[in-house]
Amino acid sequence: MMKKIYERLRERLGHKPTVKNFDAFLVTLGPDERESWKMDVCSLGYGDYYRKMPGAYRKFIRKYMEHDRECERCYIRKYTVRGDLLYSPFRPELLLELVKLVEFTDRETPPSSLEIASCLLMGFDYPGSVRGLASHLREAGHSAEAVLVLAGKREVTDEF
Repeated sequence: MMKKIYERLRERLGHKPTVKNFDAFLVTLGPDERESWKMDVCSLGYGDYYRKMPGAYRKFIRKYMEHDRECERCYIRKYTVRGDLLYSPFRPELLLELVKLVEFTDRETPPSSLEIASCLLMGFDYPGSVRGLASHLREAGHSAEAVLVLAGKREVTDEF
């Protein structure tokens, strides 16, 4: 099955696939067919066949998943066991404040909010899209109330 998907993709993109060429191809398709091709690319990235593909295709798949993180999130949630194992946080808004506080404070170079949002959505059951959560994470400042709640919940130490 994976080999057929790879061969079909190679017929369309040749031996040196690029995200730009794939996106140009996707634009020519209807919504259902476009979604099918995107899910096929993700399936190649999460199967054993990934290591058997040429380096150019492994690089393409990695770059495409970075380019379209929402596609990867949809694939994982719909077609892998990971989608059934998402954790529902007790206080989701507080968890997001903690992530913002830890990941976006006192850094010379801010991290990719899309990357962090994508990772959160692969482990936690949050509604919405990768871009929506990324936008929320980028919002300036931290809720003073959330920081006080966090500080009051646990003693802060250097030990884990």
